[in-house]
Amino acid sequence: MTSWKYIKKQPFEKNKNSIQDGFFHSGTEVSALVREAIQNSLDAQLDSNKPVRIKFSIRDKSNALSHAENKKWFGPEAWSHYNSDNNGLVNTPKESDECNYLIFEDFNTTGLNGNIEQDARRKGIENPFYSFFRAEGESGKLNKLGSHGLGKIVFPMCSRIRSIFTLTTRSDDHKTYLVGQSILKFHQIHTTTFHPDGWYGVFREDGFQLPVDNQSIIDDFKDTFKIIRDDNESGLSIIIPWLDEDIKCEEIIKCIVEEYYPSIMDSMLEAEIINNNDEVFLLDYNTLLDSIDQIDGLDSSLKLKINLATDFYTSPLTGELQSKENLTVLDCPATKKHEWKKELFLNNSIQKISDDLENGVAIIKVPITIYQKEHNPVDSFFHVILKKIETSIKPTFIRDKLIITNAALYTTPGYIAIVIIRDTPLTRFLGHAETPAHTKWDPLSQNFKGRYDYGRELIRYVSLGVKKILENLQSEDEKVDSVALSNFFSIEHKNLDKEGKAKKGEKDTSKVVLPEKIIKGKSYFNESSLSDGFKISGAQDLEFLRKFSIFVAYDLLRGNPFNKWNAADFDLEDMVTDMKHVDNLTFLNNSINFESNNKDFYIKVQGFDTRRDVKVATKSLGSK
Repeated sequence: MTSWKYIKKQPFEKNKNSIQDGFFHSGTEVSALVREAIQNSLDAQLDSNKPVRIKFSIRDKSNALSHAENKKWFGPEAWSHYNSDNNGLVNTPKESDECNYLIFEDFNTTGLNGNIEQDARRKGIENPFYSFFRAEGESGKLNKLGSHGLGKIVFPMCSRIRSIFTLTTRSDDHKTYLVGQSILKFHQIHTTTFHPDGWYGVFREDGFQLPVDNQSIIDDFKDTFKIIRDDNESGLSIIIPWLDEDIKCEEIIKCIVEEYYPSIMDSMLEAEIINNNDEVFLLDYNTLLDSIDQIDGLDSSLKLKINLATDFYTSPLTGELQSKENLTVLDCPATKKHEWKKELFLNNSIQKISDDLENGVAIIKVPITIYQKEHNPVDSFFHVILKKIETSIKPTFIRDKLIITNAALYTTPGYIAIVIIRDTPLTRFLGHAETPAHTKWDPLSQNFKGRYDYGRELIRYVSLGVKKILENLQSEDEKVDSVALSNFFSIEHKNLDKEGKAKKGEKDTSKVVLPEKIIKGKSYFNESSLSDGFKISGAQDLEFLRKFSIFVAYDLLRGNPFNKWNAADFDLEDMVTDMKHVDNLTFLNNSINFESNNKDFYIKVQGFDTRRDVKVATKSLGSK
């Protein structure tokens, strides 16, 4: 007999609620849903010669489930838990309410293959069924886009009852299974405490949960939720009941373009978004460029990036075919540390990049070498695409089919840049360093730390690639004017040679000299502390463009801490975690410099040693 069932907590068990939903708070619930759902589908691609096809359908109002239909699929055994104490639900619907819902479906995918009775991870065995339904915080994916085992939790997080139904038709045995799952918190009904996880299905005598395979029940489910899938068509259909009311078709369309335009342009993905009136919005290789002008809320810089990306995805430079006339290839670093040096730019490559930019677009191949512990070195590479523009935006980093939104937080004034990482060794290396939400590369992440020699340096080499290439492109009249910089701060140089390096046998004793007194006047910025850093934000009097300098140091018992900063203390370039309305961002020693004319600007700097006090001095000057 099919039913919803939650397991009673034993007295000796610890109350341990999941905190993994917090990993996805860096973006909206819509963007997290789109990002993780499509990523899982791309990982499950069946025929690599055909695009993965996905559908988002929202059913509400006239197409919502009636009270009678709700009762059929969410009986008293489920509602007693949704209405229980301390279950973690907010804005819980009433049992009598009509149920709006979202359908997510994928096609040309494998479905959830694997042994349905596997109850633990098996080394070297990929079991998507086990990973999706029975594992949390672990992944059975081998060399895929996602590897943290956390993405699947976004589905119930978008439901007001934190529950979903999953219907899968599998490519390995062509069987179809139905499972319902719920993720609450430890909760109480009367005096009995229950585990967070609920399961809709059938149960063995020992209580082990199994999926529904009764064809009559499956047909009834498909008819109720209006799921159209051929019996032999493998893939996944996920129902999110009592959908969060903030999730709309318009936002889904926008997020698909923002997160997955590279996969669409590469003919790896097609998307259909269907509203309650059965109106279909199609995103594929042929419609994307025309569609972006119809989508409200798209950032103008995104449109520039999509147009620039066409120069890569329609060129012969993406695979083994590489045109020497159109491609600039840099030299590979000579040391394991991967440092950006002028010697990497061989055979007039700087001039060639400059010429390509004058003619439109420059595409640069950057070779690297990966040193994994107890393995032979592996060569790999990434591409940088550059084009001149009249604004300042962050470079975009694309690892395989994923956009890594915070891979770098600096801007590139006068240029638009895309970094495309598709070669398998480097995509695997950076995938190990990604945070669970796949928004940045962290050398201290669990999957990365201790796995590579000089791994942190290689991450930094990739992240700073655009910036370092542009620095080498600058001609003498384009370089930063040191006199203008003195308006921000001055540096007292000592014991340096003509190239700015410490003389042989002597130390660089250069000191940052701060103004003795900053006259207090109008309020252009605010300073606030964070648990491991600080935030500088705009204030009410900021109406016109101003230059800002932030000086940072660990506090000392004696002396000026800013003058005694040491490069071993921290590296600010790796510590800017978020920013908005910040232009022309640069770093020098223990200072951050930028411009803004928006009182809503902010910049967050985090990652300091929490055992030490951090001193921050901010200066603002009008820009002439």
